[in-house]
Amino acid sequence: MNFFHRQQTLCIAALFSVSFSVSIGCPALAQVSPTPNKVQVNAPYAQKLILAAKKHHMAIQKIGLHAVPPGQSASVVIANNLPVKIGDKDSVNDMAVENSGQPKVIRRDEGSFYDLYLPINDASNRPIGMITMEIPFKFASSEADALKKGEAICAEIQHKIPSKDALFAQ
Repeated sequence: MNFFHRQQTLCIAALFSVSFSVSIGCPALAQVSPTPNKVQVNAPYAQKLILAAKKHHMAIQKIGLHAVPPGQSASVVIANNLPVKIGDKDSVNDMAVENSGQPKVIRRDEGSFYDLYLPINDASNRPIGMITMEIPFKFASSEADALKKGEAICAEIQHKIPSKDALFAQ
């Protein structure tokens, strides 16, 4: 067995033991390698808003809300229709959009959808973060059309947010 093969075998064994420890209820072993790009977030009202928007707008295949949680200094995903995304720290691209205050649309030909990044405010027009969403090509004829639809959805959500703090309330 060469060095590379032995290292690969050890990595696979380590992954198996972590997965196995989770399945048998041993969380200490499961936390072998913490994830530095994820934080604990509890934003029930934000999650309720995002799930309602997803349910009401079938054209959205993915939607998330990014904001800085109380007591934190960095923006993260505080709500998403894919729960595994909640707590993910914002990427450099996410932060660029949030800092600019300008929406951004990226055409993702490999996935056949438009990737939207939209600043969002509360109902009093105070900035709170960013909405991200994916709209498949079949629901938008162009980047401009996707942006128009995304902005309408963002506005609907925005009017239901009395303040940033409300996102983290029951």
